[in-house]
Amino acid sequence: MFNLLKVELAGPELEALKHEASCEVEAAQKDDVACILYTSGTTGRPKGAMVTHGGLAANAETCTEIWNFGPNDVNLHVLPFYHIHGLFISFNCTLMSKSSCIFLPKFELNETIAYLPKSTIMMGVPTFYARMVEHSGLNGAAVKNMRVFISGSAQLTPQVFEKFEKMTGMRILERYGMTETLVSTSNPYEPVKQEPPDL
Repeated sequence: MFNLLKVELAGPELEALKHEASCEVEAAQKDDVACILYTSGTTGRPKGAMVTHGGLAANAETCTEIWNFGPNDVNLHVLPFYHIHGLFISFNCTLMSKSSCIFLPKFELNETIAYLPKSTIMMGVPTFYARMVEHSGLNGAAVKNMRVFISGSAQLTPQVFEKFEKMTGMRILERYGMTETLVSTSNPYEPVKQEPPDL
């Protein structure tokens, strides 16, 4: 589905497995369940959401297209892999577009700000952006190579949105989705960068 060339595993344990066991892997069909992710239960009881291969592929293809991901992009990935946002939405856009990815083990404010100049895309949750606007290093120079910041998984406050734009000259793109549906809707991608005022 993602046209990956090849993935190689290495190590003595894996080498031994090649000689001890074999298994045949069937090609996944679009309606086959790729994973079961558990919801947080904010609107009811937590439940296991069955996400299909077809749903993941369609979502990645659509998001890659509407957010204009390309092979020259560098995705600054600071989202957790236990959530659909980090596990599939952000990472699958990287795979689908054959772009590069900087993986940070978690969102750490100083480290994230330090990696912004080496990145073109960042997806985050509103609490990330709320913390970023309190950092003196968030400015036009830090985001000089960025083309889009995407927020999801919760509502972004107008105060954070406005302060971010004032500090960087960039607007955060908001999108909406659920574990069960992946990304359902997105604000338009408008790559408009203004000069931020001197703060």
